[in-house]
Amino acid sequence: MKTRKLITTAAALMSAAMACVPFGASAYTDKEDDGTYKDFRYRIVGEYAAITDYTGESEIVNIPSSIDGHSVNSIWYHAFSDKDYIKSVILPSSIENIGVSAFSGCTSLTDINIPLWINEISSCAFSGCTSLESISIPRSCAHVRDHAFRNCTSLSDITVDPYTDVDISALEGTAWYEAQPDGLVYLNTTAYCWKGDMPENTDIVFKDGTEAVGSYIFWKNPNVRSCYLPESVTRIGWMSFCLCPNLKSVTIVNSRCQMEYFRHTISNYEYSVPLGGNYHLVNSAYTGIIVGAEKSYAQQYAKQFKYTFRTFDDKNILGDVNDDGEFNVADLVSLTNRVLKNESVGYWQMGDLNGDGKLNAFDMVDMREAISSSSSTEVTE
Repeated sequence: MKTRKLITTAAALMSAAMACVPFGASAYTDKEDDGTYKDFRYRIVGEYAAITDYTGESEIVNIPSSIDGHSVNSIWYHAFSDKDYIKSVILPSSIENIGVSAFSGCTSLTDINIPLWINEISSCAFSGCTSLESISIPRSCAHVRDHAFRNCTSLSDITVDPYTDVDISALEGTAWYEAQPDGLVYLNTTAYCWKGDMPENTDIVFKDGTEAVGSYIFWKNPNVRSCYLPESVTRIGWMSFCLCPNLKSVTIVNSRCQMEYFRHTISNYEYSVPLGGNYHLVNSAYTGIIVGAEKSYAQQYAKQFKYTFRTFDDKNILGDVNDDGEFNVADLVSLTNRVLKNESVGYWQMGDLNGDGKLNAFDMVDMREAISSSSSTEVTE
């Protein structure tokens, strides 16, 4: 499991302001600073210093790595917001967190480095930076929060590690997002979101080379029927298949694929459990099946939440798409209805006779031949 640097006290305090404020709002109105350093206002939080405001007028801003012996580890919320004359910002390697709307509305900003040890880019951190064309986010970054780069209309080049959790709204309005075709959108090697309307009863087969499935990618989507994650997928994000009411199966080929051990990650519906008085605990459940390897993370997940689990072994009969424990003509009828009429079947992966991750006419041909061969053998005997 990937380790993360501990979020410091400064970062914890920044999270208290997790809402985007309109660009015209004051950058710093509700806090008292500890002092000024050159063109910066700052505040000491524990052992660290946080930049809270910039009072200079330079187009190139070089943020100090320490102030009065305190390492500068965060940019406070709205610290640079609406300073439309800033073109370049140099962040020191000590920065771990970029706060809410920290650089929002910096319409002239074209160049900023994201430090190697950054832990989080907060909500709306760069929203409205319309001149920003490229960004590279290192592996250390655990989260890119909602609307982080919203309406960065020139941002077309984005590099991000598959272990970085990028919120599905983080890139709304960017040139990169607008250029993506409808359907399953990939952010580098991460399956990032679905763009446009999804047809009913859609079977999602992630392409080979996909390394991660993004958080909330199919949240509450009623049109997802099944998902197939190939061997290359090593991470499933937070609530990726949350509350998908018609989800029937999730196949996870990689036995070491990491996933959030949270019942909402794969679920169909919510229910509440009374705790006494007016208090209720909201839980979720999944009525479909999870398919994976014996002793896999997927099996552990299914066991923890009492979900139905199937392994890749002889107990699963190849061709038994109606899930009745036998392979016969009834399965051919079910497969034909699935391919031609897009009807549901019990276990579609067992109908993928040619192993290409899809159900199509080729599988129908293979199934006819297999059934015909089996019937001929029985007659001969």
